[in-house]
Amino acid sequence: MDTGYQVTPVIDRDYFLAIYFRSPGDVLFEVATNEPGFDRDQDTAHLGDSLKLPTRYEPHRARIESMLPPIEA
Repeated sequence: MDTGYQVTPVIDRDYFLAIYFRSPGDVLFEVATNEPGFDRDQDTAHLGDSLKLPTRYEPHRARIESMLPPIEA
């Protein structure tokens, strides 16, 4: 059945897979999976110990880190 929604192909966001579509009111919706998850590149015991970025943002790491406030332990 065609609902008229223009759904994107599945997009790999490194930590999850997602599809996107807009409602008739032009609201953008994201539907995402739980897998592969945030533990794909670090042990769950160390989640949040360091900044992990999706591949597409890695070239911008220095700029992103420069805008983040320091985390106090």
